[in-house]
Amino acid sequence: MPPDSRIADSYASRGYLSTISPVSASRSRSPIYSRLQENSNLSDADAAVLAYADAHDGVAVMDETYGRDVAVAEGSPPGALYFSS
Repeated sequence: MPPDSRIADSYASRGYLSTISPVSASRSRSPIYSRLQENSNLSDADAAVLAYADAHDGVAVMDETYGRDVAVAEGSPPGALYFSS
């Protein structure tokens, strides 16, 4: 597991972050999910994360520039998440 993944896992285990499976995200009933799935530049997981964030008034943490650009186009504010051990 890469170091940044270990840090995120540690934060999640302490309750600072929560994680979801892409299946849960795709069932979020967000109206944008099916539209995002039509975008061949987004993976199913990226579409699911964006849809879940939209449905739950949350923030999608994306590691790819294109995914972040789509989030901004969908009305999600840009932001960053920094981890330190």
